[in-house]
Amino acid sequence: MNSKSIEDQRKLLNTGKVSPKDYLLYSRDWKYAHFEYREKMNKNYELPKSLGQMKKISKNSNWQKLSSDASKLHQNGIGKLEKKYINNKTNQEAVYDGSKQNLILDPRYVGTYNYQSINESYSWYEEESGYIEHTILDVVPYYLVGARNTRDQKFTLRNLYNSTIGAID
Repeated sequence: MNSKSIEDQRKLLNTGKVSPKDYLLYSRDWKYAHFEYREKMNKNYELPKSLGQMKKISKNSNWQKLSSDASKLHQNGIGKLEKKYINNKTNQEAVYDGSKQNLILDPRYVGTYNYQSINESYSWYEEESGYIEHTILDVVPYYLVGARNTRDQKFTLRNLYNSTIGAID
């Protein structure tokens, strides 16, 4: 893929001829893959605006509520703990303010499209390998450059451990 121009690489991605994960791994266009494509993929579908709406649709859909351990990166530290849902089909995330119960849009805590989704109903092996891939493809880039090409989060090895490997201990 690297021998093609960036425009040709994007055409392959946007027409489905290359998977999003392969694009992230093998393209020279990592900024597009990390920022613009992620944002586009999370906005491709209408996300429920309130926690109440999410609870209703998650009963009969691909949305799954994650544990507080798997939601550590999305906590704003104000009031009640935020609630995080993932869609196991589209790899989207939706994060709701724990106190106000509305969809969070602040780039520091917003849900994002994941190249490797985490599904807490996986077997232990699938879950651990999923966490490792998720850490490499989704968490580390977020810690290094943030969600909007700014360092939204303070990067420390302790934060990285607690939000990934520490979540499965």
